[in-house]
Amino acid sequence: MRHTLPLLALLLAACGATDATPPNPLLELGDPAGDAVFHPQAPISPDLRSAFLELTETRLIFEIGLAPGTDMEKVTVGINFDADANPDTGDPFADQGTEAIAEVGAGNPPNGILVFRWQGGGYQLLVNPTALVREGLVLRGEIPRGLLTGVDRHSTVRLYATHYLGDDSWTGFLDYMPDRELAPARISPQP
Repeated sequence: MRHTLPLLALLLAACGATDATPPNPLLELGDPAGDAVFHPQAPISPDLRSAFLELTETRLIFEIGLAPGTDMEKVTVGINFDADANPDTGDPFADQGTEAIAEVGAGNPPNGILVFRWQGGGYQLLVNPTALVREGLVLRGEIPRGLLTGVDRHSTVRLYATHYLGDDSWTGFLDYMPDRELAPARISPQP
């Protein structure tokens, strides 16, 4: 047995099983059901339940889950990125210092994904070539990394949900993840 442990360690290392940080930082978030703010024009307020983000060398992959009752044809979810994790730079939205926003869902172009990049006083709209996938209560998609300049594993994120009213009009933000009273989440907790 003494001789098999070093051999096993050698085999695991050769197969890539090490204690190193995973090559693709990921973030998984959960949010309690029923914490969305009521809005009289949204029969059931969109309620964020979960989010998964994976950052690869070429793209950001996301999956966002919503609570039962959410009108998936009317929900819009935003992912705010603070690229440098500094609330004093970028847009001061939600005390986060947002440098980019990915907005997915209702009220967006046919592909369902918009990307906005902060330009020191306003946002620049960028064309995202990939499509949003809606499956039940889940929104799935990807964004080319080049549209999210500066976003890396040290960046922080906060998601919000709103209800699309039509004619380029939305309710205010009805749910946040992490909640507003909590700090934004770091894409990868690894240093």
